[in-house]
Amino acid sequence: MDHYSSEAAKTLVRTSPSKTFTIFEGTSEIQRLVIARTLTGLPVR
Repeated sequence: MDHYSSEAAKTLVRTSPSKTFTIFEGTSEIQRLVIARTLTGLPVR
């Protein structure tokens, strides 16, 4: 069990940064959409 949990932890550490970047990229994409809609007068949903 210890071997499995340490391998799972290593995998989690390796994949966490990529998920974090995806979240940040999504956030800036949403911000761009909100700014563009505000500037063009379109409703912000």
